[in-house]
Amino acid sequence: MKTIILILVIALVTLGGCEKWFTTAVKYEVQCDPPGFEVSYTNRHGDLETRVIKESSWSKDVAVEEEVTELWLFADSDNILSSLNAITGRIYVEGKLEAEDRSEALGMVILLVEL
Repeated sequence: MKTIILILVIALVTLGGCEKWFTTAVKYEVQCDPPGFEVSYTNRHGDLETRVIKESSWSKDVAVEEEVTELWLFADSDNILSSLNAITGRIYVEGKLEAEDRSEALGMVILLVEL
């Protein structure tokens, strides 16, 4: 019995603990032309985090805890005076594209994935 427990402890330590077993791999992506946008996304704990991005693209990999039931992605172009505000947002769950939206004029996308 002690041997089995020892093997389990070694396996948990080697695999990085049980955290990996109870999370969902999520990837957020946004592309914006012209560059510059604000993005809000569901973080690891289910809260929204907001970032200001000055480049034309952004991506974020998040290991979302199993208690999280919804993934949100909001992206809003900073270029309101431009005649072209092309912005695209995507949410991948466990490597599979689950949501995608593109706006050519409004410069804003809102995505929701229910887990």
